[in-house]
Amino acid sequence: MIERINRPLEQNRGKRFYILHGIGIEDLFFAYSNSNHFELSIENVILGELKNQGYQRVIFSSPHRSVYFLDIDSEELSWPIKNGTRPNDHPDHQMQRLNGGPLAAMMLFKPATKENSRTPLESMGDVVTIRFLDTIMKEETIRSAVIFLQAETSLNLFESPRILSGLIGEWARLPSTNKNSCYLLFSAGNLDQLTKIANGLAVPELRSFIMDKGDKGGNHATIHIGSPEHEEINHLINYVKETTAIQVNPDETDKISHWMAAEGISARQWLERFSSIPKMDMETFRKQGWIKAFQDKDVRAEERLNSLIGLHEIKNRIRELTSWLLVTSERKNNPKAHIPTLHMIFTGNPGTGKTTVARIIGEIFHDIGILRKGHLVEAKGSDLVAEHVGGTALKTDNLVNQAIEGVLFIDEAYVLTESDRGGFGQEAVDTLLSHLENDREKLVVILAGYPEKMRRFIHSNPGLTRRFPEDNIFYFPDYTTQELWEILDQILRNMGLAYTSETDIALKKVIDRLHILRDEFFGNAGEMRNLAESLDRRRAVRIQQKGEPFDIPLSVEDIPDKYRGLLTQALPNPDTLLSELNGLVGLKSVKDIIRNLVERVQYENLRSKVDPDYNPSPGLQHMVFEGNPGTGKTTVARLLGKIYHSLGLLKKGHLVEVARSDLVAGYIGQSALKSKEKIKDALDGVLFIDEAYSLNQGYGSDFGHEAIDTLVKTMEDYRNRLIVITAGYPEQMTELIASNPGLSSRFGVKVHFPDFNILELGEILMNFAQREKYLLPPEVLEGACQYLEYLRQVEDNFGNARSVRNLFEEMKGALAARIMNTIMLEGKSTPDPDELVRFSLDDIPILAFQRIPVSGYIHSCQSRQ
Repeated sequence: MIERINRPLEQNRGKRFYILHGIGIEDLFFAYSNSNHFELSIENVILGELKNQGYQRVIFSSPHRSVYFLDIDSEELSWPIKNGTRPNDHPDHQMQRLNGGPLAAMMLFKPATKENSRTPLESMGDVVTIRFLDTIMKEETIRSAVIFLQAETSLNLFESPRILSGLIGEWARLPSTNKNSCYLLFSAGNLDQLTKIANGLAVPELRSFIMDKGDKGGNHATIHIGSPEHEEINHLINYVKETTAIQVNPDETDKISHWMAAEGISARQWLERFSSIPKMDMETFRKQGWIKAFQDKDVRAEERLNSLIGLHEIKNRIRELTSWLLVTSERKNNPKAHIPTLHMIFTGNPGTGKTTVARIIGEIFHDIGILRKGHLVEAKGSDLVAEHVGGTALKTDNLVNQAIEGVLFIDEAYVLTESDRGGFGQEAVDTLLSHLENDREKLVVILAGYPEKMRRFIHSNPGLTRRFPEDNIFYFPDYTTQELWEILDQILRNMGLAYTSETDIALKKVIDRLHILRDEFFGNAGEMRNLAESLDRRRAVRIQQKGEPFDIPLSVEDIPDKYRGLLTQALPNPDTLLSELNGLVGLKSVKDIIRNLVERVQYENLRSKVDPDYNPSPGLQHMVFEGNPGTGKTTVARLLGKIYHSLGLLKKGHLVEVARSDLVAGYIGQSALKSKEKIKDALDGVLFIDEAYSLNQGYGSDFGHEAIDTLVKTMEDYRNRLIVITAGYPEQMTELIASNPGLSSRFGVKVHFPDFNILELGEILMNFAQREKYLLPPEVLEGACQYLEYLRQVEDNFGNARSVRNLFEEMKGALAARIMNTIMLEGKSTPDPDELVRFSLDDIPILAFQRIPVSGYIHSCQSRQ
């Protein structure tokens, strides 16, 4: 029994038409009978399988031989005996009946040549042939099978396509009492090639059969004949041993056959490879580079799993799954036994070991008898999608066929449900769902990607949630700093690179900083490989330039600039940042709130150290900053990001400042995209939305609500990576927060920024002047205070510190004009240095100043000076 032929034919019994394709169609097959190992053609194998299924007559047809037989029984039932002699009773027809074994009663047939052919049927014309086969197909008294080899050639070169199409159409409509079948063998390696062939066929029924691949049920089946499996590979090896001078190591035969079966190439290709080697053993296979499906051929998969760095939870769950499968496998002979669902979801950032673990799982499942091959087929979600109708299903089917009896690992699977796939992604999902169910006993599918994107992907289709249960979802966390160091150290040792103690310290500092600054795109183990290769390149340059010995260890100077810059970066001190906050003018109530937030975080950290079982409350809270313009909201938000970064809660602590125009677009869907882009920029820092109330002030077709909805979802999805601060006027901000239940439940802190009083405005002006080394005499400060108070009284939207900044810029401009005019009038080339930077009353906007009544602010401002 040839498994790769027997299994699909057994699974699809009872069909009228069988369309066979794949690399096995033109392959050689190997079996054992009568104490010998045989090389067989596909005709011999199919004949044996059909005879075992109860077919009495099997008739073959090919482009070069109209009709022929491989067994005497079929010929006797098809051709009358004349003069007591059958047409094939000729000494040149070397036929041998096999006795015993799985191929009993099969005739091994030497194909007839033009010289020895005595069968008139072999040279019949196309029309006569098809009518003869039509008679065979419609005769119900003898169960028959008609087999077309190289069907694409036979069908396309048929001299009367109309007659051919009509008769095949009649075969498709034969009654169920008729048990005859037609087998069409196409020389197409995959479904994509088969579909291209189908487009050129002149028979509509066959085109339709191929296009729907048997998915719609009915009286046809499309079957992929793949590469040889373990048992057949063993027969192939023994055949080579018996018929050639190649030495075969019997102790390694079983392991080699497993390796070969997992590679997925034809028996014919293996025979060609063997022609170039003197002996067959594992060492030869390694040197030739023939084994790619398994990474480490000498170490058991379970041992390789245990040796992986980190991933403790993943390892425990795989051990648990393996134990469960070993127990449930004892029930597999029970037809009512439950078949475990083995399809899995791997979520995590890049470089966290997902592909490596997927490969090991396939090998473990092979070792315990779940999968026949256990090989890994890797693909990305985009590899399943074509740009035309029907093409996506073909690409998906091809990948599945490659992975049968192994693991199909699809990275970035979430792209299949992204809107820019033109609907073809959904076609891939539907096709995949069919295989997840129909091939569940011989295929494990592992979908992988970023955690949040995979969560949305799985919940986008009820069929996915049913086939990927919660217990089969594995989260791969980022490696810790210690684990990253172990990975780097392992890579360097494998490269034969030693390092100095100073380099050891420096590299650990680099890794610590990389870990702090990481985002979802951080490469984890991949980043360590990049670092190791960069170190090796820099070391090679040093050896060449300085004539150093080739075995010189890595030094600190080999650390590339990209990474060396991290050595000088250190987390800011929270106390330093709080001192900077305290140095801001005014804002006492604001400072008290921020200081309390910081103390809460420090308390949670302290308690976690004392009590390892304590589960601290989330350290990041979204906030509402309400107050008039210029009251310090942006400044405090920027400082807050730095403070949380210093506390280790935000990896970057940067501030991204946006307004309505940065989040809202003019048509459906684009506001969400714009908002997501800005949110992405702000991850691991602070997203500061100024005048946030404007998002809720549109009318009609305004899309501000779309931005709000995106914001609400993001605040939940990235609650550990982002602080959102909305800012604006008090009344409008209250209305905004109340407008959406999602907003009101997510903003836990409200901070009110009061207007600055005149003393604080004067202090802000003095700070501006001192920062730029200007001199601000008491009388000028008095006048400036009066002017600012005047502006507060007459302007509806007084800008507080912003108005002070504007006044300061006006005063600098007036000072510059006054000094230059004085130089021109008095002819001085170099004025007095103090005069050059000293403000006067003339530098305050004079027209407005003259209208301000003298007030009691003079003494107050002087006292602050």
